[in-house]
Amino acid sequence: MRLALQMALPEEERKVAEPTAFAGQALLGLALALGLFVALPHLLAAKTSLPDKWQISALEGLLRLGIFLVFLWFIGRSEEARRLFAYHGAEHKAVHAFERAADLTVDGLKPFPPEHPRCGTAFVLFVLLVKVILFAFLPIGGWQGVAFRIAMLPVVAGVSFELLRLGALHAWWRWLSLPGLWLQKLTTQEPDEKQLEVALTALQELLRLEGVSAYR
Repeated sequence: MRLALQMALPEEERKVAEPTAFAGQALLGLALALGLFVALPHLLAAKTSLPDKWQISALEGLLRLGIFLVFLWFIGRSEEARRLFAYHGAEHKAVHAFERAADLTVDGLKPFPPEHPRCGTAFVLFVLLVKVILFAFLPIGGWQGVAFRIAMLPVVAGVSFELLRLGALHAWWRWLSLPGLWLQKLTTQEPDEKQLEVALTALQELLRLEGVSAYR
């Protein structure tokens, strides 16, 4: 099946989809993420003359958030990214429609917003905010501080995921979802009908594999 899918791709995309090429890109992406969003903000903040550990952690968090926003804005300037963000919006519309038992048709998806409270973008924002608090308890300065921060990432991810669930599923905590929804203005676009069809097909295939009826 995997070989058949690869053969259906154009030659350039087929090379990218090769396991070794994909693994190399994944490792490069991981290294870039750790460098931009962990090491660089920490090393810059640690060089300041701020006297308080919490002030340094707050500055580190602001630098990390600023780098993230600039990164999203920069990649969002390309036509390829805008098309990807439109598919992102289509995915959210399909999930909204399923959760509200709406018609799983292109017209049924159109009224829903392209933002969703349980989005990966919102999760990343929670990660950035949780880091400000948890990283304030870690050593500051040098590569030792960077290593401690990388080691704490699983804890940060766990806390962020629980906050994301809390904000998305419980009315009293719905305000937690607002910053993530605002941030998705940068990572989602209104999709066209063909993109909605792709999102519907993906959702229906997922429901089939999970043994869940699309019509509840």
